[in-house]
Amino acid sequence: MLEKFKSELIELITKQTELLQKLEENDKYDSLELYSQMIQSDALLKDIILNIKDITEKREDTLKRINMYTSSAKVPDNIEEIEVEERGITVKKRVYNPIVTKGQVIRVNFSGLGSELYKEHYAIVWDVKSNREQITVIPTYSYKSDTMEKNNLFNIGGVRNLYNLTNSETLVSIDQVTTISRKRILATDFEGKTAYLTADQKKRIMDGFRAYWVKEKTLYNIISETYKDHLPHFTDLNLSLNHMFRPILRKNWKKIDEDQKLLTYSFYDDKDNGNNPIEYEIKFIKMKVPNNKSRKNLIDSLIYHKANKDKTRNEVRTAAYNNIQSATKEVS
Repeated sequence: MLEKFKSELIELITKQTELLQKLEENDKYDSLELYSQMIQSDALLKDIILNIKDITEKREDTLKRINMYTSSAKVPDNIEEIEVEERGITVKKRVYNPIVTKGQVIRVNFSGLGSELYKEHYAIVWDVKSNREQITVIPTYSYKSDTMEKNNLFNIGGVRNLYNLTNSETLVSIDQVTTISRKRILATDFEGKTAYLTADQKKRIMDGFRAYWVKEKTLYNIISETYKDHLPHFTDLNLSLNHMFRPILRKNWKKIDEDQKLLTYSFYDDKDNGNNPIEYEIKFIKMKVPNNKSRKNLIDSLIYHKANKDKTRNEVRTAAYNNIQSATKEVS
C-alpha cells in the first residue's frame, strides 16, 4: 500500500514539475522542485514527513524547532587553514570560524526537544578549541525581580558590553551546560563590542560547578544543617546572601556563650593581597522558641526572597530578615 502511494505521489509531482518547467523562469516555485527532487532521491525525507504527520502534541511548537534546527544546519562550514610556527617548523592548521574564546558571551540558536532549551539565548563560551567545530556553552537568562537563585541558577551580575544593551544582570544556568555546533552561533558581538566575563565572574561559575555537579556543601547547607536552635545574624546582609550557594572551602565554629556561636568560613578563590583565603563571619543567636520547621521557613523566606504584587524585592528581604531577628533572643 505504501509503495503504491509513493509511486502515485512521485508520478503526480513529476507531472507538476513538468508543468512548472513550461512557465517563465520567475514564476517557478523552487521549493516544489526541491521537494520533488528530495522525494525521489532521499528516503529519509519520507520518514521525516511520516514522523511529522504522527505528531499530535505541540505540533506547531515542534515544527518551529525543526525550522530553527534546519536554519542552523544549512549554514556552511567555515574553515580556514593557517600557517603557524611550531618548534621552528611551519605547519598548517585548521581553524573553525566564528572564532570565540572562553568567557565570551555569544547569542545562540537553540532548538532542543520538549523541555530542552529552545529559541535564541545568550550563552557563555566555556570550552573551545580552534581546531574543533563544536564548543561548550553555558546558557544564561536575565535576572528578574521574581528570580529565585539556587545551586544551579545564580546571578553573576552585569556582563561588560552586554549590560548596557540588555539593562539586566546575568543568570547562569549551570545545569544546562551543553555542546553545540558553531553553526548555531547567531552573534559574537553586540553593537560592535565583544562581551566578556571578568575573572571574578569566571570564579563564580567554577563555584557553581563545585556546588551543583560535585555536590560540595554551600553556605546555605551549613546554615541549614548546623545549630538548628540558632538563627544567623549578618553583619553585611547583601554580601552573605551572595555567598549562600557558593561551596565552602573551610569553616570553623566558635562558641561565644550559651546563646551565641560564631561561624568563620572561606571560599576557594577569595584571596587577599598575600594570596591567603579571605575569612568571613556570621554570628548565630539562639531562638526564643526553638522549632525546626519554623527555623527553616524563616531562613528560606530570606534566602529565596522575591518581589510580589505588594512589595519590592528589597522590601520582602527586609521583612524576612526582621522576622529572623525577632525570633532570636536579645544578647549583649
